[in-house]
Amino acid sequence: ELRNETAYPGYYSADFGDVYCELTVNKNVAYHHYFFEKEGGRVAVDFSNDGLNKLFGEKFYSTPKNVHMEINASGEVLVSGIYQGVKLYFCVSLEGVGVKCALFENNRLTDSMRLEPVGEKYGAVFDFDCDSVIVKVSFSTVNYDTAKSFVRSSTDSFDTTMYKAADVWN
Repeated sequence: ELRNETAYPGYYSADFGDVYCELTVNKNVAYHHYFFEKEGGRVAVDFSNDGLNKLFGEKFYSTPKNVHMEINASGEVLVSGIYQGVKLYFCVSLEGVGVKCALFENNRLTDSMRLEPVGEKYGAVFDFDCDSVIVKVSFSTVNYDTAKSFVRSSTDSFDTTMYKAADVWN
C-alpha cells in the first residue's frame, strides 16, 4: 500500500510501510533511493515486464524478446533485449554496503553470471548489509558501453541530482 506520496518536477517519494522510496532523474539515469527500517535487505529488478499493466490493454504490454542478462565484474547488471520492438541495453548499479548481486528466473535465484531467460519472470536481485541504498538505472539504444557510461558518469549525490532536475524543469 502506497502512503504519503509526494511528487513535484524531478522528484517522487512514497512510503510502502517498512520501505521508503525516493526517485529522481538526470538526463540519462534514474535514481531510486530506498530506506529500510533495519539493516540488510533485498532489491529486485524485474526485466520480464515489457510495458504497463495488462489492465491498460494489450498494446501497452508484451513479452521482451532475445533477452540477455549478465553481472559484470563491477557488480553492475547488464541486460539487453527487444522491448516493444526496440533493442535496448540496460545498466543497473546499486550503491550500498555489502552489496551482492544474483540473477533470477521463474522467481528462483541462479548461480550463473549470465542468463538468457526463457521463463516468465526474470531479473536481478541485489542483497546488501545497510539500511539505505541507491539504485541507478540507465538504458541505451546503442550498446552496453553507452548505458554503463551513463551510470558511471552520474556521480552527483541523490540530493544534488534532485535539485538539478528541478532547476532544469524551471
